[in-house]
Amino acid sequence: MTHSSDALLHDDSVPVRHPHRWRLSRAGIVNVWHYLDTEFTLPGGRMILRGTNGSGKSRALEMLLPFLLDADRKRMDATGAAKVDLDELMRTGAAGQTNRIGYLWIELARPTGHLTIGAHIRYSATAHRSEVHFFTTELRIGHDLVLVDEFRAPLSRDDLAARIGADKLTREPDRHRDTVRDLVFGLRGEGGRDRYTGLLQLLHTLRSPDVGNRIDEGRLPQILSDALPPLADNMLVEAGSQLDLLGESRRAQAQLEASLTRVRQFHAVYRRYAADLLRASADAAVAAADRVSDTRRELAAAEADATDLDTQAAAAETRLRERRDQLSELERAMRGLETHELFRTADDLAQRQLAVDALGLAADQAIAAATRARTHERLEADRAGELLDELSAAVDRTTERLALAKRELTAATVPPGALPADVRLDIDREVPALHPVRTDRDAPPESAPRPTIARATLVPEQCEEARAAAEYAAAAARRRREQASRRLGEARRLDLWGRG
Repeated sequence: MTHSSDALLHDDSVPVRHPHRWRLSRAGIVNVWHYLDTEFTLPGGRMILRGTNGSGKSRALEMLLPFLLDADRKRMDATGAAKVDLDELMRTGAAGQTNRIGYLWIELARPTGHLTIGAHIRYSATAHRSEVHFFTTELRIGHDLVLVDEFRAPLSRDDLAARIGADKLTREPDRHRDTVRDLVFGLRGEGGRDRYTGLLQLLHTLRSPDVGNRIDEGRLPQILSDALPPLADNMLVEAGSQLDLLGESRRAQAQLEASLTRVRQFHAVYRRYAADLLRASADAAVAAADRVSDTRRELAAAEADATDLDTQAAAAETRLRERRDQLSELERAMRGLETHELFRTADDLAQRQLAVDALGLAADQAIAAATRARTHERLEADRAGELLDELSAAVDRTTERLALAKRELTAATVPPGALPADVRLDIDREVPALHPVRTDRDAPPESAPRPTIARATLVPEQCEEARAAAEYAAAAARRRREQASRRLGEARRLDLWGRG
């Protein structure tokens, strides 16, 4: 029973030992069958029981192992005939006890400590049934834990739980098997559970009384085969499916070889196609660079027009303010004259009215001129926005074609040269501001937004180097195409020569 360890090396005459391996140390039976309180000592993990037939040797082994390891009360009989019944064992030797309590236990030892595995059995004569509670503890029977009191009566289940802990007790055989599998053998998970099941099957097979005779008869392979767990159906199916897949793999290999031949033929044609596509892409990149240069010139002209419009609008605003100031002064003068005695006559008022009309006409003309200037400014701003959109679209197309040209150049193993990493347009848009605008000389000024012109910066600023790089890449692609055409012609001549 190996928990976990590294093997120690000895000389050839001494078997390899594991220092942390659990070994059988002691075992005991308390008030079960004809045993009252019997302890067995197992020096070196081994024990030999000697006695006449019917003395209880087989019964002792059947009650202890592997029952305390697998908690299977239906497989206690060593012969496999299922004749040994735990209820019958508790009835036998009860000597009139209506509720008999008994214990079965084994002690495992290793240098770091001890482990006791046991079973508390309570038999009820009225129910004709035994109730078993399995337990594990680090306490040692007879040292740290006494199973019988001073009156030689075995401990009840509650007293046992109080001394070792209620969590150490269980009525579930599966839980007890998992605990022993983990603590004693260090087997965990589903794989560990399968290994432990096989180990228990081997123990049941090897403890059979006639196993020695069967070995002498040469049936050892059959014994070991019976002791091992059968292979799962899914494992057999998986092994068969792997054999079935072998033929399919061969057919798939033949198909892949044929596909490789066709791919190579396609690759030769596609290389020529890629060269032509690369040349067209290079020409498109050169054309796009030309359009970028034209757009830059148009943008510069639009910026100059926008600057002129700003200057004209500012001058119009200045003239408008001057006219408004003049109009205000005239209105104040008129109000002052109206209070004077000399100008209260009709002729004086008529003259004043003529002056007011002249000033009003001048103000209307100034307002109309300012309105036309604002309209012109808005139209120019809209035109500048359209030009900016066209420029942005042209830059996007240039970027896409530049990326496509790089991919095609790389695929054709043609160095992209000094083509720029990308072409972009940085746009700085100003937030429109509100300005007071008078559209009627008799109405108060209104707040109206003034159109703004976005400032665009092309990156990179100099496109001549990019154009030169594109022309260089196009020339390299043409050279590569010419080289491929020459090689194709040579291959065709060689093919015709070989056929002739």
